[in-house]
Amino acid sequence: MATGSFAMSWSDKTPPCIDHNTIVELDGESNSAIKEKITDSSSSYSKGRSHRKKSRDVSEESSYSEVASQHKEIVIAFKNQEPVDANELYEAVMKTEGFAEEMLALAFDYLVQEENVGRSFIAKNPKLGKIWLENYFTRNDN
Repeated sequence: MATGSFAMSWSDKTPPCIDHNTIVELDGESNSAIKEKITDSSSSYSKGRSHRKKSRDVSEESSYSEVASQHKEIVIAFKNQEPVDANELYEAVMKTEGFAEEMLALAFDYLVQEENVGRSFIAKNPKLGKIWLENYFTRNDN
């Protein structure tokens, strides 16, 4: 790195011995021909790429909208900070098919203790509630 009187800043003028307009021929081509090739190749590159979004399947869109609506219901349930209505929670848990009554009673007890999880369970549709119960029983080996 140059220091002292040898250092130059960007604002300093270039020495008169350097000519920026010198035409240099490389392999028989002048600067202007090379510049044309560079601009041609860069413009064709930018034309070749498409920036369109991928289209989604209708079934994929409906899946996303179903998840979004369920998420909205869960958020609303969390915002409602009233105590969990045990009767409503009991009905929501016990109407789930495919499980023994004793297993559902254990899940109900857990949901009463964990109010936020209980609110979430009430807000879920029956399909998602059943999935939650399956996961709960798998984690707790009941």
